[in-house]
Amino acid sequence: MREKIKIINLPYLFEWDALSAFLLAQKIRKNSQEKKAILHSHTSHAAAISCLTSLFIKSLRIVHRRVDFPAGGGISGKLKYDRADAIIALSQAIKNKMKVKSAAPVHVIKSSIDTRTHPAKKINYAKFRKNARTKIAGKFSIPPESRWVGSLAALVPHKDPANFARAAALVLQKHPDTHFILAGEGKLRRQIENLIGELGIGGNFHIIGHYYDPYELLSALDIFVLSSREEGLGSVLIEAMASGLPIVATNTGGIPEMIKDGYNGILAEKENSRSLAEKIIMLASDGNLKAELSENALEESKKYSSRKMAEETLKVYEKATKNFKSH
Repeated sequence: MREKIKIINLPYLFEWDALSAFLLAQKIRKNSQEKKAILHSHTSHAAAISCLTSLFIKSLRIVHRRVDFPAGGGISGKLKYDRADAIIALSQAIKNKMKVKSAAPVHVIKSSIDTRTHPAKKINYAKFRKNARTKIAGKFSIPPESRWVGSLAALVPHKDPANFARAAALVLQKHPDTHFILAGEGKLRRQIENLIGELGIGGNFHIIGHYYDPYELLSALDIFVLSSREEGLGSVLIEAMASGLPIVATNTGGIPEMIKDGYNGILAEKENSRSLAEKIIMLASDGNLKAELSENALEESKKYSSRKMAEETLKVYEKATKNFKSH
């Protein structure tokens, strides 16, 4: 059963916004019989607000870390992470990069999806896929009978969309009937559009911007690609696996913790468009391998249920609360 969570909006003027912190403490006092709280921040900026809020109200601080950039350095990092009661990292790769000097334990809890509501649970998923493909083909003028290789990613440097575009150009030399779909927005969009023009692949490479229903798009693809140079975990891979897609991803950050090379996907060297292209061509040329990876990906996705993530997070709360009370 889903709980109706009350949402409180804060001004959030800047990272160390004392006004937002004070208002949050006041809201907690007003809406809770308990005059203390668990403050669970899910971004670095939110961790700063929770740190300040703890000055106004007795609280237990849980800090989530979702990216594999080094964290914990400087005064700001020390206040956010070193003074936390517990830290949750999305992957072992993220945990390894954290420079935390406090006694707070760092737990690894991977992202999840609600597998119960995924379209793959539909009785007639093949029909859902066919309808999605027809809809997307008509909307973006993509030949429905061609091979579709797609990626869902923000167009930002660490996602390295240029790597995907360059790999596409190499794949098209061998499989000219392939069409590439890149769904996402970001500051690199104009740069990637220019690169596609320079590579001469505009007719086969489609940047479609933010797509409102990721599962609809994923269901229409033949191969999914994640071309990142840095990646905390790559949560979109869970959605791709749950859609039964064969996957090609780079071997960076937390990705190898989810994608077992040759089992539920293929790993390519990061920042290496030739390696990425070779792996895509390998899948495009081997129907049996595609089928095997798809089946294993679907099975592997069951490990990433939202229920499991919630249970593991609750254990962190309980342990941190116990330690908090003992002090």
